[in-house]
Amino acid sequence: MLKIRKEEEVKTAFEEFEAELKKIIFQILYVMLKDDDDGSIVNEIILSVGDGLQTLGLTFNISIPFPWKNDDFIFYFQSALYMIQISYWCSYLNWVSYVIIFYIFNVLIILVMCDIIYIAYSFHTGRFSVFWPLSILRSTCGLFVTVLFMPLIDLLTSMPQCDYDDDGTWVQQFFPDIVCWKGMHLLHTIVGFTVAGLFIVICMIVSLTYYESKDDPNDPGAKVNNRCEVVNNITKIIGVIMTTFFIQESHQWMIAIVLTLTSFIVFIKCHLERPYYNELINRISDINNGIYLWSCGLLILAMLLADTEYTASVPLFFLGAPIIGVIFYTMDFHGDKLLMKPIEQFESGDDWYRKIKYYIALIHNKDTDRKAAIELKGFIYDHEETCQKKDCPLKLYKNNITAAIQDKKRKVGKNMGIENNNLLWNYANRLFQQGIAKYPNTTLMGIAYAQFLIERMGNKTLA
Repeated sequence: MLKIRKEEEVKTAFEEFEAELKKIIFQILYVMLKDDDDGSIVNEIILSVGDGLQTLGLTFNISIPFPWKNDDFIFYFQSALYMIQISYWCSYLNWVSYVIIFYIFNVLIILVMCDIIYIAYSFHTGRFSVFWPLSILRSTCGLFVTVLFMPLIDLLTSMPQCDYDDDGTWVQQFFPDIVCWKGMHLLHTIVGFTVAGLFIVICMIVSLTYYESKDDPNDPGAKVNNRCEVVNNITKIIGVIMTTFFIQESHQWMIAIVLTLTSFIVFIKCHLERPYYNELINRISDINNGIYLWSCGLLILAMLLADTEYTASVPLFFLGAPIIGVIFYTMDFHGDKLLMKPIEQFESGDDWYRKIKYYIALIHNKDTDRKAAIELKGFIYDHEETCQKKDCPLKLYKNNITAAIQDKKRKVGKNMGIENNNLLWNYANRLFQQGIAKYPNTTLMGIAYAQFLIERMGNKTLA
């Protein structure tokens, strides 16, 4: 009996600690997002393209002699991609300078971790003496999980990047005078691995929770969830590990297969979910992931034909990359057809949610985009002819617009405009309710509906 009570007390203490930790994390994230300004679409595109180029550097890794052939050109192309990584510049330094830079970035990451601990303690005690640590954390978190994630992971794991020299000694790849896994090299490697592990844990937590979730297509960073980013970061970690510890020629097939499988997973995940509310950013993401998958496929082809005179993989990559870009940028996702389809014709809750998201985007863009206004109007008139419900929000919306026209009012009054917009949002609410009733296990739609209730319907209780 005493043992059972002790277990219950330990369990209760752990649950209290877990609940307090979750509370502190969400308090920090709430404050960070609360005063965060909407990002520029240009900045979002630059970050997305930069992130794509870093990922592309895995297939065109300068440390691994993949049989791309076209040796002169591929060397310059690989070098250009590798220039984005911090470890590239360290390779031009001497050993002492490299170690100094290595520890500078380790210390910077540790300082950010200390900043998180300080902010968590301040929230826990309810005392804030200064607010600049929160500003620093807001500035670094977004970069840590995007453009800085792969360069920092690459730097932290670059210390044990070793290969055999001509004498068969296991030496550091960039500094052949340093024997690996002995003396100070072993200490540096342990420090790098420890900090890298902590950095990855923090970045995974931030990736899952730190993002703008409001359903606003005009905010380029707003998204339904960040699972696509998490999967992308996991594939980067796998890619960095593979290209750090398996650089020998005997492991090339394993690396190529792993990179191809992970690139396919990321492409399918992001393409089907389309996490961003801004469709342009979704298309940029598709272009990045599509080009990366294309490079992995060509790497497999180059390895299959390594013993032949085949040299076309590199030209095919540069020929296919712009074609992939044009295809995904101009691709019609047939949102208008989704709007017209009844729920019985949808195969999954994810497909139904795509319809809801497309409808919401039309509401946002109807006042600035003529095509969106025409498409929304056509959907409303078509729906009005088939809907049997007298209290249908779209019927009321159409009747209000028709009455305004009949009264010869060129512009609908401000109050009428707000009321009409509320009717459009009410119909979106009905779409969510229909989808959740038919597909109750669709997590993506459930998360989006909770956010919709808070942002658009002002109903925190139901959310």
